[in-house]
This record gives sequence, structure tokens and C-alpha cells, in this order.
Amino acid sequence: MKEKCFDIAFTEEEVKGFLDLMDMEPKNNRQLPHMFPMIACKFAQELYIWPSPPILRKQSCIMFETMYVNHVYHVKIYVTNPIKKRHIMHAQQIIKIYDEEKCLFEGESDLIWNDISSL
Repeated sequence: MKEKCFDIAFTEEEVKGFLDLMDMEPKNNRQLPHMFPMIACKFAQELYIWPSPPILRKQSCIMFETMYVNHVYHVKIYVTNPIKKRHIMHAQQIIKIYDEEKCLFEGESDLIWNDISSL
């Protein structure tokens, strides 16, 4: 299992870009959308088994409490259970986001890498 921990503050610009991309209207300008914190996984590239970007197979996430723009959160990302079959690599990515006291968000993704050069 590989792990990365870091602090993050989601900016208003990031949230606005996400909402525009998803064609959603903000419910509240200070609150993060339910699935938005999964974007923190973009900072975990060095945890991946292969250098190419992964294909997202399935994803689930739970926001336990409301999260806010420009608030600093602590992030833990784990990449676990790597399995290689022929030229395909599969792993799970788990992301947990905390405030000072408790877990506010948890997400899990199944990732797949296909080494096209080996085909």
C-alpha cells in the first residue's frame, strides 16, 4: 500500500470551474459540491503504479459533513491492492479528508492502467 498525506484548501475558482464543467448551479457559494473533494486525487500521481493516467472504472464517495471553500483540510490518499494481469494493472484508490477532529469525506475508486506499448 502506498500513501500520501497533505493539506489542501479548495479555491472558489476550482469549484466554479467544476460546476461549469458539470453544468450545475451552486447551492451555496461557500459549500463544496458533494463529489468535488475527489478532485484532490489529482495530487497523488506519484502513488500510481504506471506513469500513464489511469482509467476510472467505478467510484463512490460519501461526504459526512459539509465542507467549505478556502478552508484547509488534511488529505490522506491510499493506493492499495495492485494486481497485474498480462498488460493490465488494477488498483484501488481511497481518499479521506479530515478537519482537525474527524473524517468529513471518504471516496473510493477502482483504477485500471493499460500498457498499450505491450500490445
